[in-house]
Amino acid sequence: MKSSGFLTRVLVGAMLLLSTDLFAANHGSLQLAEQVTVNGQSLQAGEYQVKWDGDGPNLDLRILRDGKLVATVPAHTIELPRKESQDSVLTRKNNDGTWSISEIHFGGKRYAFAFGNEQSQVNSNGANSK
Repeated sequence: MKSSGFLTRVLVGAMLLLSTDLFAANHGSLQLAEQVTVNGQSLQAGEYQVKWDGDGPNLDLRILRDGKLVATVPAHTIELPRKESQDSVLTRKNNDGTWSISEIHFGGKRYAFAFGNEQSQVNSNGANSK
């Protein structure tokens, strides 16, 4: 019976490790060089953490700064042809001259998050040029 208890502990340990890896995959960093809006919510320039539950296609992103929730925004996932090499943000210019986030891409992921129904213009804000 000793081997049965050992096997149970190994399986439980593997499940905990796997669940930790899955949870860790549901977050990323967001660096903004200037003030932008996302789904009507204003974000100042700076560094943010983005967290989400599930894998889409539609989900809510929680945007945090210094550990505090600053925005919760609906998004939908976009499948990418290849993994992104680094984090980046695609923005679009609004009619009033302000900028809004249209997509967020995270390095190492084959998907991105899009906001709203509009296609993004070719402009980026963040660590990578798109």
